[in-house]
Amino acid sequence: MYLDVLREAPLMPFSNFVSRGKFPDKVDIARPRSYIDREVYRLVQQTSRDRSSRLIPLLGSAGSGKTHAYHSFKDKERENIKKLEQSQSANEIEVGVLPVDWTIVYVPSPPASIRVLLHVYTCIIEEMGAGLLDIVSEKLVKKWGGEKKGLFQKPKMDEVIQKGIREFPGVFADCVKALVTYQLDKSKKGLAERWLLGEDLEDDDLKALGINS
Repeated sequence: MYLDVLREAPLMPFSNFVSRGKFPDKVDIARPRSYIDREVYRLVQQTSRDRSSRLIPLLGSAGSGKTHAYHSFKDKERENIKKLEQSQSANEIEVGVLPVDWTIVYVPSPPASIRVLLHVYTCIIEEMGAGLLDIVSEKLVKKWGGEKKGLFQKPKMDEVIQKGIREFPGVFADCVKALVTYQLDKSKKGLAERWLLGEDLEDDDLKALGINS
């Protein structure tokens, strides 16, 4: 509790010494990173054109301006969403507006090097919400042949899982099982969602999902 109070306190001796993702910077000096801005927006537009799912990491040493850039891109994201909503309501698309389907995510330093992937995943889910699971699971299940082909014809979940495991073997097998279960098994969807969101499950729950981790 004491640390929470310190973290939320508005006036501390060194509160502005280090930029943080939760607190926007009052002043943004954009010119020194204008080249980086152009390259990022170019990659976003390229990603939209080729309809790919792509992560564009912005990496840098301490004090290089990563967090300042994050707040600037976040403002641009909000501005872009508003412009697209206005242009769509007017049935016209403004030239030069970036596509709406992009989001910037703040990823602070991980608590431990061995937890980097889990840390990044957690930050993405917190930023974009659990609805992301619906998008990802639906696309993957469709890719692995799990799409309904008739009114009464249901896809065989085990076959879909095996196709997924062939593409993502080893340590990713549990992720495949959870995503397929989340999409195809309504009775276990809640359990699969809890596992995908990082909640601790009882051994019986893990056994019901067929998951070992």
